[in-house]
Amino acid sequence: MKHSGIYQIVNAKNGSRYIGSSTDLDARKRQHFLKLKKRQHYNPHLQNAFNKYGDTVFIFQTLGLVPTEHLIEVEQLCIDEANPEYNIRKEASSNRGLKAWNKGIPMKEEAKKHLSE
Repeated sequence: MKHSGIYQIVNAKNGSRYIGSSTDLDARKRQHFLKLKKRQHYNPHLQNAFNKYGDTVFIFQTLGLVPTEHLIEVEQLCIDEANPEYNIRKEASSNRGLKAWNKGIPMKEEAKKHLSE
C-alpha cells in the first residue's frame, strides 16, 4: 500500500540529514538507497557522505504521513525548521516532470509552461 508523506535520511554518525517528500515512501526509500549504493545519487552531499560513512550509518525515517496535496507545503515547513545539511535546495518543490532535465535532455516548452503554472 502506498503512503505519501515526509521523510528524512539521517546520518547516525554525525546527525546530518536530508529531508524529502514522496507519494510512495517505500518506493522512495528503495530509490534513494539503490542510487547511493551504485554511487549514482543526484545529491552530491548525500552521496559523498554515504561513500565516506557507509550504508549502515544511514537511516530512513518517516516523519509523518501527509495527504499528497499538502506534501510540498509540509516538506517546506520541515526544511525551514530543521535546516537539513544534505538538502541542496532549501525550497521544497516537486521533481515530477524533471526526469528529462535530470538526464541532460532539454525540456519542451510545453513542459516548462506546465511546471511554471
